[in-house]
Amino acid sequence: MNPRAQQTAAQLRSARVLGLRKRRRRIPRQLPPTMVWRAYATALLELYGRVRAAFAPLRAELPALVAGVAAERARHLDAGENLTTTIRHYVAFSGAGKTIVEARDGDRVVATAEFTHRGTTLYPEFVTVDPELRRQGLATRMYALAERDTGKLVVAGELQTTEGMAFSQTYRSETRRARELLDQAATTMRAAVRPAVIEDLAAQMGERTSQHQRRQLEKQARAALGVDPYIREPGLRDRLETFSQENAQLIDGLAEETRAQIANIVMRGLSTGRTADDLGEEIDQRFALGERRCKRIARDQVGSLNGQLSRLRNEALGVTAYIWRTMRDRRVRGDPDGAYPKADPSHYDREGKRFTYTDPPEGGHPGADYECRCYEEPDFSDILGEG
Repeated sequence: MNPRAQQTAAQLRSARVLGLRKRRRRIPRQLPPTMVWRAYATALLELYGRVRAAFAPLRAELPALVAGVAAERARHLDAGENLTTTIRHYVAFSGAGKTIVEARDGDRVVATAEFTHRGTTLYPEFVTVDPELRRQGLATRMYALAERDTGKLVVAGELQTTEGMAFSQTYRSETRRARELLDQAATTMRAAVRPAVIEDLAAQMGERTSQHQRRQLEKQARAALGVDPYIREPGLRDRLETFSQENAQLIDGLAEETRAQIANIVMRGLSTGRTADDLGEEIDQRFALGERRCKRIARDQVGSLNGQLSRLRNEALGVTAYIWRTMRDRRVRGDPDGAYPKADPSHYDREGKRFTYTDPPEGGHPGADYECRCYEEPDFSDILGEG
């Protein structure tokens, strides 16, 4: 028997001598922290709603931005068409971070533009146009073709011709406005969803999870031991603080990921000619995905913390092993008649089996695996002298 188990056993002997020990009962099943994670999910959805609200001005201007870019694109793709029917533009190469566009008059190359990919933009490395054909729209058409082929935007560079600079300046009025709106949305979002706000929320939910888990353990210990043992909580504050910090990083990361993805949707959409309705629908889908992730984060994080606190308190009592318990419903992983019959490892097969903390099964202890709803029923046999 380990020292902590000996201390708990000593409490039982003292209670028996004093006549305080009650009749032992069957250990009740734990109730999952459903109310906690649902409250957390509701709060996270409210926070994420602030992210959506930050992008409302951009959504409102999407139709005008798309219409303006479409008009400029049509004008630029028409450039160079009045030269001669023998001149053709085409993408000669695109890959490995490079795109090369050429214009040919028969077999002769009369213009070439090479671009380097940098994120969602194209930077001209060099642009050459036959001296006799300059100022007639060849370069402009090459820029437009490069954008259409890659879905990225050409930005002005030192090597661009005067024509190319004019292209970047006139074609960029709407895209500049889009970037301004995206920057404004990012500023608004970061002010509304600050890490400190998320940490405070996570701290509240961590405390509620801790209180829930302690109540469940007290009921089980009272039933199994016949007394209310003193439950030590070494490292509890550190674990709850870590929970708050990790959750702040998760939610802040989700908000920043949403911002980056919406920026990519908008800028690529403007450069490839997508409609405002298409862009709006994809943005809505991205927000819907974020909302689902908020719910999963709440359920997974609360469940995981519940399992960690269970182990912390059980071990403080001297418990070294537990009985694996599931929710006994259709969502249990591996249930042949349930929603996930092929889940591996199967939690369904672990129901009622004994495991030790020093030798966890594949995937970890209950609650450790992603969105695992299982829990530990402490095995008090060593403390009771039944091991």
